[in-house]
Amino acid sequence: MKYWNLKFLFVASALYCFYGGTLSCPDSVSEYGYNSADLNIGAILSIHGSDGLRKCKPDIDIVHYNTTVKALHFAVDDVNKRDDILPNVTLGLVILDDCFSASLALARAIQFIPISNPNKKKYFAKFENSLDLKGCFYDVLGVIGPDTSKRSIITADVLTLFGIPQISHTATSDLLSDKKRFPYFFRMVPPDRYQVKVISSILQYFNWTHVSIVHSEGSYGREGVKSLNSELIALNSNFCIENTIEINYNFKPEDFMNILTSLDQGGKVRVIVVYVEVEDTAPLVSAIRKSRHIDKFIWVGTDALSIYLSENKKNCDVLPGSFAIQPYIAEVEEFTKYQRNSSFQLKRYNGTSDTQDMNDDIQYDDVDEHLLHTTFSESLLIDSVYAFAYALDAVIRKNCYGYTKDNLSSCVSTHSVFEELKRVKFKGSFGQIKFNDNGDVMGKYQIFQCVEGKPRAIGIWDMANEGLALNESELFRSGIKMPKSACAAPCSPELGLVYHFTKQTCCWECVECKINEIVVANNTRCEPCPEFHWPNIKLRTFCDPIFPLYIGLNDPIFVGLGTTSILGSLLCLWVALTLFRNKDEHIIKCTSLELSAVILVGTFVAYILTMSFLTEPNAYKCFVNHIGFNLIFTMLYAPLLVKTNRIYRIFRAGKRTTKKPCLTSRTSQLIITLVLILFQGKNNNFNMGYFHILSLLFYEAITEVIMSLLETKERKTGQYMAIMYRTYF
Repeated sequence: MKYWNLKFLFVASALYCFYGGTLSCPDSVSEYGYNSADLNIGAILSIHGSDGLRKCKPDIDIVHYNTTVKALHFAVDDVNKRDDILPNVTLGLVILDDCFSASLALARAIQFIPISNPNKKKYFAKFENSLDLKGCFYDVLGVIGPDTSKRSIITADVLTLFGIPQISHTATSDLLSDKKRFPYFFRMVPPDRYQVKVISSILQYFNWTHVSIVHSEGSYGREGVKSLNSELIALNSNFCIENTIEINYNFKPEDFMNILTSLDQGGKVRVIVVYVEVEDTAPLVSAIRKSRHIDKFIWVGTDALSIYLSENKKNCDVLPGSFAIQPYIAEVEEFTKYQRNSSFQLKRYNGTSDTQDMNDDIQYDDVDEHLLHTTFSESLLIDSVYAFAYALDAVIRKNCYGYTKDNLSSCVSTHSVFEELKRVKFKGSFGQIKFNDNGDVMGKYQIFQCVEGKPRAIGIWDMANEGLALNESELFRSGIKMPKSACAAPCSPELGLVYHFTKQTCCWECVECKINEIVVANNTRCEPCPEFHWPNIKLRTFCDPIFPLYIGLNDPIFVGLGTTSILGSLLCLWVALTLFRNKDEHIIKCTSLELSAVILVGTFVAYILTMSFLTEPNAYKCFVNHIGFNLIFTMLYAPLLVKTNRIYRIFRAGKRTTKKPCLTSRTSQLIITLVLILFQGKNNNFNMGYFHILSLLFYEAITEVIMSLLETKERKTGQYMAIMYRTYF
């Protein structure tokens, strides 16, 4: 008793919250079919739109009406005509409109609470003075719908509380597979975890590793994106989700335009995954149509996009080349004939509780031809009715022997229907239907692509082997070129490239290491090779030791330089011999024979040292080469500097006196030259790069400049040549 009192308090509180301070029944406008019969099932569908917490918009969604309401009527009529299912028993149907509103969906679920049950009605009798129950509640043995995961979760919480089995035809959230929370919930579509695998397979097939995601607010969108992210990373560690944008419940048209603006700033992203509820699809597609992004992106959508495009095929022209997936179904030909041969009535509701009008019947000629073909939702709704019909038939055959129509309801309970639903098995529109332990059905997914302004089936994803099979001839027949949507080519360690990630994006750039560096830490860092090592030529992930290479005797360089060295050395010896033989000649004496000898020795050493550089080095040769290379420049230019300085000082002194200047003797000149040659500056302990070689050339240039200046002055004082000759010689 206490348990049912608590349940009723929940119902009364909910009605009070949704319908104001007076506890009363919702508007009768929500009812779109109440055919009371021996046994009844209920349905919560979306017919009108909503503009508030508890108000429906006046305009009706003709497409939803034609594809959902009529499908249920067809299925119930077909069951009642058959003799093999529920013989001599009439199945009734109650359809309520949630107006695409989660709040109103909760209110409709409350209307299906079974208060007319004799065992429970007495607990509601005490509240009759405060609540008008007339026409408010409907006694049903099960509920079909709603069509979205968000509204299904809300209604399932209520229906589970009262033990009413529920079958949603299109709700896919993984949360609904939780039997601890939703034990009475079933569905005709696979859960999102398989839908995620289909999307991942499509992205992997086209090598789209850099994408953005747009998803609905709530558990459906957030959990779906979380699962998709995990699946993509598992398939490819280099996968990058550039941007994740959530659509809030209160988004306005300009907010959807802002979504497209944000996506356009995603750099190289050309593929957008659309993980949204059905009600968010229409405004998103409308924003795409108004924007200039029709050919900018390829959209990969879930079953919500597929449902929308199946009911609004003309909108495929704004999504050229885009993909949508849905559980595999087949057209129910009998239902198509049923649509052609029947008329239906539409209720237009002005949003108030006291005004409701019935329009004239709409005949087949008033409806677009494409609406008369079975769509995704219709087939699943028909299968949902058959699932309840087979379950009810099994309950009656087991528990109702000897019962008549008048007392049939006393042997058929919601719990017994629930138990039979777990065991039901029949051939549906897409094959054999059987619920697993989680209340889900298994099957295949169909992939559609927007080609030439309409959705075209191009492939199948089989849940049995989780394999994707695309019809490539259909895929590329339209001439649509699939874009590239990837961060960059993988950074090749062979080329010495490493990954460089920026803060603004999860993508990378390939940066080349320096010539002496290798790639380490999974291509994320450069590291220099140790001394006497060099990066491997083919694979720059390790260093090879540097082996010395020597110039062979047959090498043209050795032959050329060696020949020049020998000839130069011989020439130096010939010049030295000539000077020695003619040392007493005046012209030889004027050249400072001692300093000239030093220059000749330096030249000879330079030629001889060439052979040392050309042959295989050792410790001694390295020492000689190092000393000799620096010594020969000094031996060549120091004597010239001393000689020029001596002549300059003699000419300068000759202007004033005939006295011989100091330090002009041969011995003093030779000593000064030796000091310049043997003297070496302080060894600075820092890296000079190539300065030690350039400094030699710099020294040569300075020496040449000094000698040129001195020679210039010598020419101006040439008249003192005789004085110099007399003084020195």
